[in-house]
Amino acid sequence: MLKISFDAVCLRAIQLELTRLEGARAQKWLAVDDLTVAVQLYLQSEVWLTISMDAERPRIFLSSARPSAAVPPTAMVSELRKRLNNARLVSSKQRGLDRVIDLVFSAPEEEFTLTAELMGKHSNLILRDSADRMVGAAKWLSIQKSRRAILPGQKYSPPPFPSRPSFLKAGVGDSLKDFEGVSPTVLALVGSLGLEDVQRRVRGNLFRPWMISEGAYPLELADSEIKALARADSVVTRFESFSEAVVAFAGIESTTVLLERTRLSLVAALGRVLLAREVAQAELQTAADTASRATQLQQSGELILAYATQIKPGQTELEVMGYDGEPLSIPLNPELTPVENSQRLFRKAKKAKDGAHHVREQLERIGSDVITLNSLITLAKRATTPREIDEVKEEAAKRRFTTQQAPQPKTKEERPYQGFAVREVLAPGGWLVLYGENAEGNDHLTVRVAKPNDWWLHVRGGPSAHVIIRTNNQPLKVQRETFEFAAKVSAKHSSSKHSNLVPVDYTLKKYVRRAKGAGPGSVTYTHEKTLHVEP
Repeated sequence: MLKISFDAVCLRAIQLELTRLEGARAQKWLAVDDLTVAVQLYLQSEVWLTISMDAERPRIFLSSARPSAAVPPTAMVSELRKRLNNARLVSSKQRGLDRVIDLVFSAPEEEFTLTAELMGKHSNLILRDSADRMVGAAKWLSIQKSRRAILPGQKYSPPPFPSRPSFLKAGVGDSLKDFEGVSPTVLALVGSLGLEDVQRRVRGNLFRPWMISEGAYPLELADSEIKALARADSVVTRFESFSEAVVAFAGIESTTVLLERTRLSLVAALGRVLLAREVAQAELQTAADTASRATQLQQSGELILAYATQIKPGQTELEVMGYDGEPLSIPLNPELTPVENSQRLFRKAKKAKDGAHHVREQLERIGSDVITLNSLITLAKRATTPREIDEVKEEAAKRRFTTQQAPQPKTKEERPYQGFAVREVLAPGGWLVLYGENAEGNDHLTVRVAKPNDWWLHVRGGPSAHVIIRTNNQPLKVQRETFEFAAKVSAKHSSSKHSNLVPVDYTLKKYVRRAKGAGPGSVTYTHEKTLHVEP
């Protein structure tokens, strides 16, 4: 596949276009981005010259449209405005067949040279005065950072690369890597057309710019010659100037780059949601395994009671015959009595049974989410058009995988919570969750901070933190994973935090009332529903 980059042949074509602008006045300088400079040149009509030092896409070209200045003037642009506003473009000269071009401007008081070094990660734009001192640069570099220091006031020196002859002087059989101006595109052309044919076209400035999906190039080639290097189904578009081809491809390229960034961002976002689901799935599977042992736990408790008289103080294990006639070893807590050991197992069995239905329900839902997320991630990775990306986004949003809800802004009065122990965390989907760290904090959160349509959560039948989901008066938009997150916060800050499954009630704050005559944090509530979560 033909790899097209902005190489020395491209710069040669642009330099020829610049010769027609000698005498033009430099009227406006703009910073398109941190590494791209544009100047308006006027000679009978206006034209814009853009120079980019981007490491991935260094280039220089002319256009009739003003570039969008996306950033404030950089230090380099400020220097150019100060020294070159209304200066005349005297000449433009490419150095040999290298990717370096010198633009000479004549200002009222002296002459300046603007040097564009378009060499990948080493690209730079340097302004020199008439004494060849550097007075401006896109990148100032100390000797510690570069083999060649680029510092204000110092003499300019060329890039520190070995001097090589132009590939126009190469002969058949020579190793082209020893010659200047050889790029992957030139190598591909030499391999297809032959060295002498390529040299003839470059030497004679035989330019007829064209563009395909892989890029734009100025050298004159027939459609069949281009398709022999690229793809047979390539669509070849021709242009009057190479600058027009560069501008056209830059538009396509920027769309492609934006699409790739959007695709990668979407894949990453879905990947984070998938990871959270997989973690929850593993936790639920552990709970399901425990639930499946409910009968075994119940029987072990019964066997401890049956053999209670045979258990000695401090015994750590009971060896008996199980209900199935097979030997069974039941672990014992030596600090507990046989009755207490059996009750411990009965409680575990009950919790496992009580939570089994909810665990199965959540496992089924999360399992479905995992399958869907994997499918959406695959579709996003294969997407090649904005529409395909949008379709994945729409489906993800529909299933609330990527729904984001900005937390409600805190007022000045709320921010410190008047010194009460109230903490904030951010839940999945971007919802703000608040919880109290003690009875006074719980009371202040529920009575003073929470709004009527905020969700309120508390562990059922036991002490726990009061938890609030701030809904911004949109309670129905809160998704399931946010409730589960908030329920876990309540369970982790409760006396049941070491249990396998903890029931957590949730209701709207408007259904919560402070209990009459009770201490801080004591409330009654109605209209509740219950979630079972692992702390």
